[in-house]
Amino acid sequence: MITQAVLAPDKKKAEDVLHMIGQQIFATDDRVYEFVNSNLRKLNTSIDIPINKSESNALLWGTFEERTGRPIAGLLLYFYSWDKLRHQQYIQTYKSEGETCVICKSLQSIIEEEFEEEFNVTELQIAIEVGYLAILKENRGKGWGSKILEEAYHNILSQTTFQSPVLLFAIIMGKYASTGYGELLMNEWFKLQESQGNNSCTPLKSILDKLGFPSDLFAINDNSITSRVIAEKHELKFVGYNKNTGSVFAKII
Repeated sequence: MITQAVLAPDKKKAEDVLHMIGQQIFATDDRVYEFVNSNLRKLNTSIDIPINKSESNALLWGTFEERTGRPIAGLLLYFYSWDKLRHQQYIQTYKSEGETCVICKSLQSIIEEEFEEEFNVTELQIAIEVGYLAILKENRGKGWGSKILEEAYHNILSQTTFQSPVLLFAIIMGKYASTGYGELLMNEWFKLQESQGNNSCTPLKSILDKLGFPSDLFAINDNSITSRVIAEKHELKFVGYNKNTGSVFAKII
């Protein structure tokens, strides 16, 4: 098995390459050759990730059969400046007197509350998102997803000189990701807060009924269940939902 890391010049190029792995069009030798010799910059001895407040970078991990060079799995990681993410709004639910309530908070507030005993959130500088994971069909169910994820982030931490904690997170696609429901729910919540005040419970059911949204709004897409299993196996903690109703899991590494 050979694992190769490449830093993409842009996120779109990395996504295109991973899509090719996922669609299994590396079946011929010329496709493999095209990928290995593409204009993606190969990383050999170190990983230099130039993060600033206005940019993000994509890192693609590919695992290949040593004898044939045929890809087994591909993993796409996004690197962000924490300043780029910390003010983004996310959705959480909680129980109050038997009622399921909904609340919107900044990612910084959520991470600070969920991991307050582990680190000081002001020390965060970089966040790494597990973007996409693709495994060739015949290799699925053999633990390759966990293997490539574990190898990737352990390798990154060992080859870089991060001087602060790193947030690792994954967003598991929701059943209603492409509907815009999540963002509309957030807008409705903020409107209600203006009239009700910040201290009152906003019942999730009342918002869903008012907007005519399904009761399983935050259900995970059937094709993403494996991703959730991998996230939980690697002890990523569920912390809420994003504006596309995706389930967000995170940990400090």
